[in-house]
Amino acid sequence: MRYEPVVDPSQDGVMTAGRIVAIVLSVLFGLPFLAGVWVVLQSTVLGHPESDQHGYGLIFGTLLAVVAGLLTLAALPFALRGTARKIVGAIGIVAVLVALGFVGYAAYSVLTGS
Repeated sequence: MRYEPVVDPSQDGVMTAGRIVAIVLSVLFGLPFLAGVWVVLQSTVLGHPESDQHGYGLIFGTLLAVVAGLLTLAALPFALRGTARKIVGAIGIVAVLVALGFVGYAAYSVLTGS
């Protein structure tokens, strides 16, 4: 016999409202994350060395990408149900870690001059 959880119909609106809030938070945190990654890319790989002489784009872009990426990663899985939540959470962890790894490598390569 398989156990099926009983879902209270009165709680369905709460779950939907919670998912809507999670979607809004994911977008609000995801856009600054992408902006921070873009600033780091412009500062290191895509831009000219003269465009960010003092490295402020690299510093603040890295800070913005790390904080907003972690907040996005925390909010995004709650926008979905059940197994989709687990899959998106796992993919999100990998995607954010890859992006932050690239940001860290870009910062390291600029700081060491290699």
